[in-house]
Amino acid sequence: SLSIKKLLNSTIKNKTPILFRYKVGYVSTNRQLSGAPMIKPILLSLLLLFSFFPEGESQNSQKWIVSTAQGTGLYGQSWATRLEFPKDFIRKNWNEGKQITSITFANGLWAVVLSQGSSFTSQTWAVRGDFDKELIQEKWKEGYHISNVAYGQDAWVFVFSKQKQNTTQTYQLSSAFPNQFIDEHWQKGYYINSITYGDGKWLVCMNQRV
Repeated sequence: SLSIKKLLNSTIKNKTPILFRYKVGYVSTNRQLSGAPMIKPILLSLLLLFSFFPEGESQNSQKWIVSTAQGTGLYGQSWATRLEFPKDFIRKNWNEGKQITSITFANGLWAVVLSQGSSFTSQTWAVRGDFDKELIQEKWKEGYHISNVAYGQDAWVFVFSKQKQNTTQTYQLSSAFPNQFIDEHWQKGYYINSITYGDGKWLVCMNQRV
């Protein structure tokens, strides 16, 4: 936990991206997955973007960061990039029994990963021009929690999921990175579910299994 905090603090201070990964994977072109080379032996479990650029630079300077991990239990993954939000691609993969496990926006493109083998039992998504606190409260009451969130094209995209195990969730939206919020909730048994930067603010979502 301490090393992650140091990395995050260093990243924020220096405005440089960081890459979390467990092991380097290799691309094999002899097997295709939804029209794209399959990454083996490591599953594409996360596709994350940390956007850090000095004031005055355009978003064209954003970089893509791909994180992969073994032992996630995810399989049969599909991914796509689109200029517009990929709702048709999501619907198609939902119909094939997959769920959104990662989504992000950078360099004018939406990128989404859908997987089989997740702990999600139901899923929905919503696009809002402003950060919608009332929507989050409504979904919490329905038994959903934020599983992914991204900001792009002047809009917030929320992915809400239900899980097999009961989960409680809290979040913080702030201009400064919420170090204290994270520390306090780690001590209460919460873990970081997602970190996103958009519209000049940091969003940190933290979960706790109950």
